Amino acid sequence: MTMILLVAEGSGIGAVRRLRTTWYIFLLVFAPYVASWNVEVLRKRHKYAPLMHYPISVLVPLMVFRQVAFNSKIIIRKRAYILKTWGIFVVVICLSFAVPLYFLPLARTATTDREKTRVLFTWLLVVSPLVATLTGIVRSLKDGPALQTSPAIAFVAFGFALFPTLVQAKMEYIYFRAGRYEIGTSTLSLLKILRKRAISKRRSCYSAASLRP
Repeated sequence: MTMILLVAEGSGIGAVRRLRTTWYIFLLVFAPYVASWNVEVLRKRHKYAPLMHYPISVLVPLMVFRQVAFNSKIIIRKRAYILKTWGIFVVVICLSFAVPLYFLPLARTATTDREKTRVLFTWLLVVSPLVATLTGIVRSLKDGPALQTSPAIAFVAFGFALFPTLVQAKMEYIYFRAGRYEIGTSTLSLLKILRKRAISKRRSCYSAASLRP
């Protein structure tokens, strides 16, 4: 919820204001989640809860960004904005479900270096297309606040860099210093990309404002 609101508004104060008009949409996610944990009949079938949470979690960003697009005056290409921001969160949601349900069990059961290497190759083959898709969507997004996509990018980028490092940390022939260096370089490169994108977007906004009569 916090990530959706920050992406929609680009600031904490704007996210709080947006929550006042979109709170009923987030109830679609929280109500089934709370019910699946506290209702006795549903608790017995808790293993099927992701099948219910996933479709609702995909629809909530679409509803929120649709409201944002049609209530905002700075968003010109409204349909493109809705589809692109929704696509960002579809990628994020897919990764958030795939990591705990598939990749973490694989990492826990891997005991030898060969098995852990196989887990890392599987991670790269599956997640690299998701990261490339997310990057392409973010670069093509022109409407909205300057730093609106940074929370979603940070979640996927840190996960993409951190998971292989955690798996490699337990391998016999890979040193922990190399893992720390990898995390540091990945973090710095991510921050540089976000800073350059924010500066370029602010300059384009200033130039567009100066051209207005």
